[in-house]
Amino acid sequence: MDIQVTIRGNVEELIILTNLRINALERRPPISGTHVTYGPIGEGVFERIVVTDLDETPPGIIDSYDQRGLIDPTALVDPIDFPYRVDRSEVEVFHITAVTNECACRWNAELFYTVGGRTESSIIDNDGEPLTASSNAKSYYSLDGETFTPL
Repeated sequence: MDIQVTIRGNVEELIILTNLRINALERRPPISGTHVTYGPIGEGVFERIVVTDLDETPPGIIDSYDQRGLIDPTALVDPIDFPYRVDRSEVEVFHITAVTNECACRWNAELFYTVGGRTESSIIDNDGEPLTASSNAKSYYSLDGETFTPL
């Protein structure tokens, strides 16, 4: 499962992103069926890529890198390294990929930050509901919406 999280400041103070934690909330047997995904669309945005393994307890970040390195190898930052700063004019975009080989996992992420001297966190989920990632489904992707290729 892939999600994209965009962080932009909406207050006058500088916001410092300090950590990202993945929380496995529930593990069930894998979902059966077919998973279909569509390739990227829209204008590209540089992202910080994070891959987490939901089979680990607790889930850990198993890979991460700064996507700018795909264009300019001198910009590669591997792994991502907090803190990051955002304000009204700058954004940070995280692309989180959750993988599992053993379960249908309900999960969320928690982003920690400081603003105005206060330490806070925000839960990243599906509008108040956990996100779900599952293994063992037949998976296909399409770049044109017509041709589907097995993963």
